[in-house]
Amino acid sequence: MALCYVLSVLTGPRTRKPKKLAGEKGSSSGASNGSGSGGGGAATAEDKRPRTAFSGSQLARLKHEFTENRYLTEKRRQQLSSELGLNEAQIKIWFQNKRAKLKKSSGTKNPLALQLMAQGLYNHSTVPLTREEEELQELQERENAAAAAAAAEVRNGSATTATTVST
Repeated sequence: MALCYVLSVLTGPRTRKPKKLAGEKGSSSGASNGSGSGGGGAATAEDKRPRTAFSGSQLARLKHEFTENRYLTEKRRQQLSSELGLNEAQIKIWFQNKRAKLKKSSGTKNPLALQLMAQGLYNHSTVPLTREEEELQELQERENAAAAAAAAEVRNGSATTATTVST
């Protein structure tokens, strides 16, 4: 275990070996087609960069930096890159993923998303709406359309009144 730690400190982050294509020499009959377990991607094994496995000390430092500030400046990212022996893209992606994970785990949506959902304009749910939810959404859309029409009528009516008063 200690030897692995020393090697990872000396050599930088550990990475997975790229998967061999089905036609490559030395591959077994159950070899991957290169799409990986993530599925759906058209990239071949040569196109994909192996997943970075950060060392414990690198992770500790990245987590510490994240608690200090969730967003990095370009200068700070460059400093961390040279100090940790990682490239800037790895650090940038780590911070993006950490922010996304935190946002997802918090379960709170931003106010704009909530407003759009209330108007029926924003639904990223993979679960179909129930009949009640569809009816509520239709009702809200009708109310919004009526409110918009009333506001337009008031604007047009007040504009007409203003012109007749001034003449």
